[in-house]
Amino acid sequence: MKTIFNGLAALSLLSFITPASAQGPWHHRPGTDHWYRRTVDGNAQAGWQVSQDIAVSWGGNLVTIRSQEEQDWLMNQPDLDSITWPWIGLYQDTTDASYSEPGGAWKWVSGEPVTFTAWVLNTPDDDAGAEDFAQFRDDGWNDEQGDVINSGIAEIISTDCDGNGLPDVFELATGSGQDTNANGVLDACELTWIERPNTGQWFAVAAQSRSWGEHEQISSSLGGSLAIIEDQSEQDWVFSQFSASVPLWIGLFQDPSHPSYSEPGGGWRWVNGQSLSYSNWDSSEPNDINGEDYAEINSGPSGNWGDSDQSQTISALYECSSVDCDGNQTPDIVEIALDPSLDSNSDGILDSCGGGGPYSWEEDCNGNGTADTTDIANGTSFDRNLDGRPDECNPHSQIVFEHTGENGAHGRHAVVDDLN
Repeated sequence: MKTIFNGLAALSLLSFITPASAQGPWHHRPGTDHWYRRTVDGNAQAGWQVSQDIAVSWGGNLVTIRSQEEQDWLMNQPDLDSITWPWIGLYQDTTDASYSEPGGAWKWVSGEPVTFTAWVLNTPDDDAGAEDFAQFRDDGWNDEQGDVINSGIAEIISTDCDGNGLPDVFELATGSGQDTNANGVLDACELTWIERPNTGQWFAVAAQSRSWGEHEQISSSLGGSLAIIEDQSEQDWVFSQFSASVPLWIGLFQDPSHPSYSEPGGGWRWVNGQSLSYSNWDSSEPNDINGEDYAEINSGPSGNWGDSDQSQTISALYECSSVDCDGNQTPDIVEIALDPSLDSNSDGILDSCGGGGPYSWEEDCNGNGTADTTDIANGTSFDRNLDGRPDECNPHSQIVFEHTGENGAHGRHAVVDDLN
């Protein structure tokens, strides 16, 4: 890639043209985690390279356009389409073996393959020579020399966990959001996870006000879901830990395709696919006022449930099932979801917990320094009664056999076996 400005000049111009409010608002494309913003305002335009430098300083790149739908959406955004021919992240790599003028070796600066183009008729044409960078125009894309001054369209792929209209990546990259423990999560969005004893279940309140669907998407991206409450003991524990001054979404919704669906009480099921067998509805709920198909724990002293319209924006209760092998009070599954590099071999175990064991959360009943589950898995120990413990830890175990008789009758019997 060509560098149009030297580093000192680029840095000087970058500091001059990036006051906090100069570039206008971020635009979020619905249904995606893509955000867009112009790189400079109309009074301080820049060449392609400086526009790219600005986008990188925000945690992104000049925009990669992947489809006609994205092209059309960008065209309809105020203060993006109105910029005079802004830069996009497409450039011609003159060092590539496939390079030729005018159409060879065009690449996205993001590294994504070029699978869609929207060139203006008879472009690229390189008509002024060295037109190796692409512009976004009302009628399509045009190739241009990189030192022509325009604005650009920056793109960031990010969540907005605190709902303030700024991509989290941007806040972290620019220091406008705090990340005290440097874990890549804004302090405002840190979840405090609490483990329900002896279950491997972890729960956390997400305080940001969002729709049911948005909270479910976020909780799923963390390796969990909205909370699933299966019985009265779990309800009591949840309420003792998270008695709410505000309502909280849970993972219960009404499925119109369910065989038992009827309004207001039929067809409710959990996000993991389980039908509703335990409920804690308030006396007047569910009532389906205005098409209410999603469940929340009501605020107040009762902790009873109510149905609500999923577009209502409230806090939520998240849940995941996980161990915490490093004892840092964050479920391992969440840590790996936030930073996959923590599990380099993708075995679901943090690298920091690998190579040995047993961990604090695993049993080692035979005292050989290896977790029981590992002994069984690698054949060091047998588990003939399938109770999850090595046979040598069960001197008198009951082994259950199932059989089908000649007449088709199904039966089961047990024997006591001295496994030692």
